[in-house]
This record gives sequence, structure tokens and C-alpha cells, in this order.
Amino acid sequence: MKSYILHTEGLMCHNCEAKAESALLAVAGVVDAEAAHETQTVQVSCEDAVAADALAAAVTGAGYGVTSVEEA
Repeated sequence: MKSYILHTEGLMCHNCEAKAESALLAVAGVVDAEAAHETQTVQVSCEDAVAADALAAAVTGAGYGVTSVEEA
């Protein structure tokens, strides 16, 4: 298992959190995603085979920016 923290832009409310989480959970191998609009971060737990780029692409596809991704 790997854990990532995605630093985002544009998460403004709980609905935004839910939209970003849903997009990440649709990525094969993602086990959990918890977004926090207060800190503009999303914590993701996933299988080792999931690439950080795929996570960033999912959040971007949901309409939010990703400024960086770090392993937690």
C-alpha cells in the first residue's frame, strides 16, 4: 500500500471534496480518498501499482488543480 497527499487548488466546500474523492475512488487500485477544502489537500491510500500521475489526472479531470503530489 502507498499513501499520497495531493495539494490542490479550487476545493471550496464539502461538495468539492466529495467530487474529488469520487473521481479518485474511480481510479483502479485506489482504496480510500479524504479531501479537506480547509487545507486544499487530499489524502489517498492505494495499491502500489497506482501512479501519482493517475491520481493527479483524476483530480484535474474533476475540475480542480493539483499543485504537487507527495508520498505520505
